[in-house]
Amino acid sequence: MMWTPVGHDDISSVQSWGEGAELDQSLQQAIETDSETSDPWESYIQKTLLHMADVTISSSQDSIYAAQAQLDAEIEAMKRAIRIFSARRNAMVSCLSRIPEDVLLQIFLFLVDDDPPKMVHHMYERRRSLGWIRVTHVCRSWREIALSNSCLWTHIEPDITTDWLSETLSRSDPRPLKADLSLGSTDANVTVDVLGNHSRRLSQLDIRIDRLIDFDDWADFVAHPSPLLESLSLRFSEGSDDLDVDPDYILTTVSHPRLRRLTMHVNFQPPCDAQVLHNLVYLELVGASDCDRRPFVDSLIPILEDTPQL
Repeated sequence: MMWTPVGHDDISSVQSWGEGAELDQSLQQAIETDSETSDPWESYIQKTLLHMADVTISSSQDSIYAAQAQLDAEIEAMKRAIRIFSARRNAMVSCLSRIPEDVLLQIFLFLVDDDPPKMVHHMYERRRSLGWIRVTHVCRSWREIALSNSCLWTHIEPDITTDWLSETLSRSDPRPLKADLSLGSTDANVTVDVLGNHSRRLSQLDIRIDRLIDFDDWADFVAHPSPLLESLSLRFSEGSDDLDVDPDYILTTVSHPRLRRLTMHVNFQPPCDAQVLHNLVYLELVGASDCDRRPFVDSLIPILEDTPQL
């Protein structure tokens, strides 16, 4: 019979271990039947080993496998018990455990913006930095708080992998998403998944567009219906060509009814119709380092006339 600690089925549900905590029935039996050993743990171990004392290297393979399986199960059960006792002990002595959950959540939210996961250069190689996600490795309670609050998982960074994107989408559901993508360096599968399959969850989108990317590529992505999108930033790389097609179909009040903030870097032709411009409360046009690529006042006047709410 294997000893199973309280909380075996759901460790997270264990709140405390006090005088009234119930031990498993098998452990109770070991305590009651072994009066010679004062330590109940030692008594239980002795009784468990006694049941398999006749199993040796010369025994049948079935007997050996059965004994090994029982010992493995006992070891895992005891590891769970140690984790429970350790968590309870830490809760009594750690000052961090006194921080209210809502305060911790606010701290984590600051970290999400201040220290996002990203690729960093180390010596001659690139490594992935977990950023704020390191808080989930501090202790069990911090990890539970982080994993149970979907508001912490709404940011999609440009270096994200497809596997990590899947986790992010799952943990953030159903909250709106904030995506920062780079067409040209972000994994193409990530770009397609975010802009093609989850555009309806986007509330903020920042896209960097490499000059080697064809117009149709990024235009089709941005044109996907995004009913929650409130802020859009299009950052064209230096040397990008001017838009030489009618861009009115890209942003429309039908596909992007809540768009209120638009930022354009290098390119100054807003990819939208007059009605979208009319709804904007914020418009930022950032020029290139090349003076010839900066807008003239007379080219901005028609845009300003269409944006009375700025």
